[in-house]
Amino acid sequence: MISRSDWLRDWQLVTRTALLILALTGTVAYAGSQVPIGKPPGESEPVPATMRGRFAGFVATLQFDNEAWTDAFVLAPDRRWFAEYARDATNIRVKDLRSGVTLRRLRTGGRKISGLAVSSDSRIVRAVDEDGKPLAWTVATGKSVSSEAEAEGINRIDHLTIHRWDNDISEPPGPTANPGQLISRFLASHGLSEQLPDLQTIEQVTTSVDGRYVAITEGYLGHLTIRDLSNSSAPVTIEWPEDWCGHYLASFAFDGHYVVLGTHGDEGDHAFTDAAAFEIKNGKAKALWHAECSVDRDAPEQISRDARFYAIGAAPNGPVVVWDLRAARRAAHFEGVYVAPIISADGSTFAVTKAASKGRRMLVLRHGKRRRLDANIEADPTGPIEDGVYALSSNGRYFAARIASATPGGKNAVGVWDTDSARQIRTIEPGGDAANSWKIAELSNTGDIILLADKSVFKAGRWIDVTEADESLLRGRSDSQLTPDNKHALIKQDLFLASFTLREIATGKTIWSLQGTPDLGFVMSFPDGRVRISPGAEKYLKLVRGFAVKPFDANAKRQFLRH
Repeated sequence: MISRSDWLRDWQLVTRTALLILALTGTVAYAGSQVPIGKPPGESEPVPATMRGRFAGFVATLQFDNEAWTDAFVLAPDRRWFAEYARDATNIRVKDLRSGVTLRRLRTGGRKISGLAVSSDSRIVRAVDEDGKPLAWTVATGKSVSSEAEAEGINRIDHLTIHRWDNDISEPPGPTANPGQLISRFLASHGLSEQLPDLQTIEQVTTSVDGRYVAITEGYLGHLTIRDLSNSSAPVTIEWPEDWCGHYLASFAFDGHYVVLGTHGDEGDHAFTDAAAFEIKNGKAKALWHAECSVDRDAPEQISRDARFYAIGAAPNGPVVVWDLRAARRAAHFEGVYVAPIISADGSTFAVTKAASKGRRMLVLRHGKRRRLDANIEADPTGPIEDGVYALSSNGRYFAARIASATPGGKNAVGVWDTDSARQIRTIEPGGDAANSWKIAELSNTGDIILLADKSVFKAGRWIDVTEADESLLRGRSDSQLTPDNKHALIKQDLFLASFTLREIATGKTIWSLQGTPDLGFVMSFPDGRVRISPGAEKYLKLVRGFAVKPFDANAKRQFLRH
């Protein structure tokens, strides 16, 4: 017999999860109609009308991005700006050519881009998504415009690079038996083989989006030349800045006068520059600017369900900072080698893991008091912990973690701790066929756990088979979360640095967007154009109106900071 309290709890779990799935898929049923949660395709951010005086019309614009390296660059014909797109991103960035300042982001409404072009008058950016549907924006404002033209005429941005070890289509998968063969064929087809006698030194060739130029890389960026594929004019040689990072050219654009490009690392080394620009004079490339080196990482970030506290850590192991987002002040700081911050739903308790010689140890800050839990978590001591290895109850009173079984030859178990006393109160050994593949789905405010496996749920001491539909609902819980009042959705986009957006479910209205910064701070942007930032984060902002740029200085703070 199922008790009324158990039935009510199950119903609340499924209801919260269903709302969350609807939020993530873009619509939610409300008052008899479906309301969009995300922005429609191509919709731009509103230009605020709240600024006055010399700041009228200016927008505080973030100057770094959380995407990976850039897949495509396109130069504007007027040579004032360029557009760039990073793989899997949901926006196209427009940047000033001579300074590298990000002017604005053209929102795609969640659509991935496969083609990119700029109009001949430099006023419109055109794109085509993965389904072949066109999009267009006015560059000066970022507003979407009608895509009258079809997708034809928009150059594709995929398959622009041939690596030395790429396979011929006729070869079986795996290491190629003829390294450099595809590169040799490409160069021969454009009459470049005789001009490049030592083909064995070429690591990769990359064509520009417009297909007019090719960049030839020898070794790890030891030598890079750009050649015009339509004639045999003298090549342009790029001299790299001394503090350059990354090993391979990711993409580039060239118009005979300027070059913009980006690089990335090889497998296991994801250092990259967002972009760099060079001016060509007398056949030589002079560096105009280049972005600071970045290192891709699994960002250990978390936000409380009430959207008040935000934790961000360095990687792969390092300090963790917890911010009170409403007060824009630091709420906690864990110095040392810590990873994987977690926050209770009510914001009362913060927990971080610390690598140890065997497994991991937990440090908990509850109501301002620090406690160490003797929790030997069953996880790689040096790598990041995957979701579902640990959990805090909503009230912060209980902590659960996957631990080694105390039974000789036993499988993984779950330990539950009382964070007030820092004592372990129970050990649960789920057993069953899924004993080593489950995740902790929920920890109740009374210390009870729910585990989720492939197609079963562990609850009240036993495994229960569930339908595929129910399983998909439960699995969706890790992508985002609802606030305790079920009126807002916290949506996470986990890329180079995670970003969070708080949306009102009833209307789809954005309340704010949050971006962590590389120095463990944050920038929070509001629809009215104002921002809330951690101390020092103003260095990541510029004020932009059209193509005019102002610094985010003390005068700007008086109007743009939201307290």
